[in-house]
Amino acid sequence: MNDVIFLTAINSDISNIGPTVKEILFLLSKHIPHISKEDIIDIKLILSEAISNAIIHGNHKDKNKRVVIKAMIINTAKVMFKIEDEGYGFDYKNFLQNIKFQDIYREDGRGFLLINSLSDSIEFFKNGRELHICKTVVHDYV
Repeated sequence: MNDVIFLTAINSDISNIGPTVKEILFLLSKHIPHISKEDIIDIKLILSEAISNAIIHGNHKDKNKRVVIKAMIINTAKVMFKIEDEGYGFDYKNFLQNIKFQDIYREDGRGFLLINSLSDSIEFFKNGRELHICKTVVHDYV
């Protein structure tokens, strides 16, 4: 299937996160009509954190740099998000090895722990500038 339902590039301004996530959630609910409320909440958190990380840590809030966001439906039970910043990247391999030792109460790294716990899989590309997130969604049948 692999249908792209959303593709945009936003300036690195925190105020762009809410409207972007809201539009993605709206489109997801149109393409997967019976997606569960729990999955909508999870995806809202995942996307908010991932886009925020790209803006703050990747682009260092430089409003001249953009974040590219792509949302895809892999099949009726799986979605994928790709978030790419214009920063220099980072040592994601070292970061992933040490993430299990992160203190959940520390401000730094907590967003990634949240993304990881709510997703099925995450993968970094382009020296850590691009993050792919996969999530299985459940249908609410009423």
